Amino acid sequence: MLAFTTTKKRTLQLVMVALALLCGIAIGVTAILNAINAAADEPLLPVYCVDRGDNKIALTFDCAWGNSNTDQLLEILDNAGAKATFFVTGEFCDKYPDDVKKFADSGHEIGNHSDKHPHVAGMNITDLIADTKACENKIVKITGKKPTLYRGPYGEYDDNMLTTVKGMGYEAVQWSADSIDWQEPDAPTICKRIMDNTESGSILLFHNDLENTTAALPEILLKLKQQGMDFVTVSELIYHDSYHIDHTGKQIYDVNVSESAFISYTADSYANQALATAAEALSPEELDALSQGDITVLSKVLPLLSEEQVKALSAIPAEQLAEICSRISAKETAAEAEGEWVEASADAPAEALEYPPLYIGEKENTDVK
Repeated sequence: MLAFTTTKKRTLQLVMVALALLCGIAIGVTAILNAINAAADEPLLPVYCVDRGDNKIALTFDCAWGNSNTDQLLEILDNAGAKATFFVTGEFCDKYPDDVKKFADSGHEIGNHSDKHPHVAGMNITDLIADTKACENKIVKITGKKPTLYRGPYGEYDDNMLTTVKGMGYEAVQWSADSIDWQEPDAPTICKRIMDNTESGSILLFHNDLENTTAALPEILLKLKQQGMDFVTVSELIYHDSYHIDHTGKQIYDVNVSESAFISYTADSYANQALATAAEALSPEELDALSQGDITVLSKVLPLLSEEQVKALSAIPAEQLAEICSRISAKETAAEAEGEWVEASADAPAEALEYPPLYIGEKENTDVK
């Protein structure tokens, strides 16, 4: 009986090992096939920044060497109410697992920065998969969560690297505002570089374990907050579907042509999505009431919207909303309305419009002076 039980356990162990190997092979094959199928005539690009008009930006830190300022960074970020994305190497995970756990436990995002920090441009695909997977396993062991973002060491990439990590379930991410803190400039220089190159949708690059970065960060965060910037993780900043990346590396949202959101009602893609939802959820009578200024009908739509869409809808001036709803109610087509809708871009900020923004929700009974 003992021999049978031992043999059964051994068999189960072998089956589990075999399944794990098959899973790893499947991931590898998918990544390799994606790399082989990369279009040679159209060089691919990682995400450098995102086309957004809502002042969201992402702070990122590459962690590959020491950990001298971990607690200081976390304190500075916490004081500013800012979340960041930390791209860690597998070697950093080996040396400082407690630091990686601190990042995650503080609500920050963990990204994959390779295992051994190799030069990935031109790297053998099998070696790239093995290196990326090794770092991933270490992050999962510490945080319990698989990373979904990848940043190549030294900022390197090529088509094979991009398609390989894509096949492994990663979005490759670069940056658009570089502090160049690794060259160890003084704090004012770091601050100026970031302030001169940051706009809505920017991805900012810093490194940990640098004294001058620690010194510059509080002022940078304060100034960016004064400009109305909102600090989010990279995963919260980027689009995860329906997008393309232009020749500059900017990720741009693509509205599904099969949806009524194809019409660019406003300068904000979130507002367009919200209006498309309203067009589907509201009856012609409700749309007509909304076009007459009765915003109470929006109570039916709000539960269907994301927080970003609610904010964007709330920012639409009342008269502009009435005009839009009047056209939707009249079932005008995109062709008939061509030239009359606002082109979706960040070049027409809401504050530049003539009308005051619409207020959705309970308003205090106060006189506006």
